[in-house]
Amino acid sequence: MQTPAPNAAKPFPKLLLALPVLLMTGLGLLYWRGMSIDPNTLPSPVLNKPVPAFSLPTLRPPNLQLNETSLKGPALINVWASWCIACRDENPELLHLRDLGVVIYGIDNIDKTSDAEAWLDRYGDPYRLVLFDQNGVFARNMGLYGTPETYLIDSTGRVRRRHIGQITRAVADDLLKQWQGMTVAQPNSASFFRY
Repeated sequence: MQTPAPNAAKPFPKLLLALPVLLMTGLGLLYWRGMSIDPNTLPSPVLNKPVPAFSLPTLRPPNLQLNETSLKGPALINVWASWCIACRDENPELLHLRDLGVVIYGIDNIDKTSDAEAWLDRYGDPYRLVLFDQNGVFARNMGLYGTPETYLIDSTGRVRRRHIGQITRAVADDLLKQWQGMTVAQPNSASFFRY
């Protein structure tokens, strides 16, 4: 009886040759499927519900502690951060909306106060007030997918729309129309939270 040599080559299974091709095909299909999903159609835990309860300090004006009742609508709530490039790119649209009278509250998400202040000074401050969400608690309770994300609230504080990602001019125009529709429907909409 003959024993195999200790270093004899074992046949390489042909299935292992196909494994990289199968893996890349599967990843390609997942990527293709993911690219076809509009993130704004994803479910939101807060849509048509009141803004979740919170207590956050203000960045601008400084040193106030506010809660969900401080956000008077109709208004936009924009979650942003100084480290977010898309936030910088959408800021001109927010400034445009502010100049047209839209009330916008900013939620600075997981940031440093000094960085946020410098960012607002450099790019412009479109917000009625800015709350500081250092640990991202507000963002998690809103079901945030990532910054920037914008919510439209009505006069009762219910979230009526969520926009994931950067606001473009087309999105800004659409948000303006919705905000104006809510403002016309609510004659007391001028009683916003002011300092």
